[in-house]
Amino acid sequence: MQDDTTEFEPIDTSEETGEGGDSAPEDMPQTMFRVIDGSCPAIECDIPAQTLLHARRDSFLAKSPSVELASSPQEGFVALHNHSSDTELLYLTPKQVGAVMVFDLSLHRQGLIVAAPNLLAYDAVVDCDIVLDVSLPSRSSYRLYHLKGAGRIVTFMAGDLYPLTLAEDDQQQVNADLLAAMEPSLAFDLGQIDADIYVAQLQGAGRIWMQSMPSDAHQNAPEQLASSAAPKKSLFSRG
Repeated sequence: MQDDTTEFEPIDTSEETGEGGDSAPEDMPQTMFRVIDGSCPAIECDIPAQTLLHARRDSFLAKSPSVELASSPQEGFVALHNHSSDTELLYLTPKQVGAVMVFDLSLHRQGLIVAAPNLLAYDAVVDCDIVLDVSLPSRSSYRLYHLKGAGRIVTFMAGDLYPLTLAEDDQQQVNADLLAAMEPSLAFDLGQIDADIYVAQLQGAGRIWMQSMPSDAHQNAPEQLASSAAPKKSLFSRG
């Protein structure tokens, strides 16, 4: 492991949205995250004593012997429990080039919606629910998680990061494969405009986090999507 680690600050958007969440109790231990720079980033996690963290199964890199790895109730994740009386280390990696972002959900009253390939880890105090899980032709299922609570989540944006902010009356069509995360205040409609091109139509006030390439390494890179294209077939609507 490299020594040039940097402390990673949780993302704070409460001033822009005016929505703060329930604050975590001051005595509640919180996992600290640091990013290890490199062509593919790694995340060093300081797990407090007697604390549990859920991480995507294929993101596991290394851990202290005192951290027990067990099955997680969330499909595709593992539960990592520090049974010792000291803070222990855990290392995760997205295995792709991109940006790691840590969100403090206490700053997001409604939580965040994150695409399955973009969610790396979340504190045990965070509620993680599936809000969309559909099978799409010629690819794996398209799944979105709704995460809320007082803890932190670790996300990964493949390639370059493109944050967008929509006003109340705005509408935006985005490539569904490149939608990494969004605020639940946005209405969401998943449609199909071609045999293998899927578009998410978003409406309302809220923030969106886009990525320049798919996070799923087994998925072919999507074609460029014309901004004027209209969905031919609606597959799922939310909001």
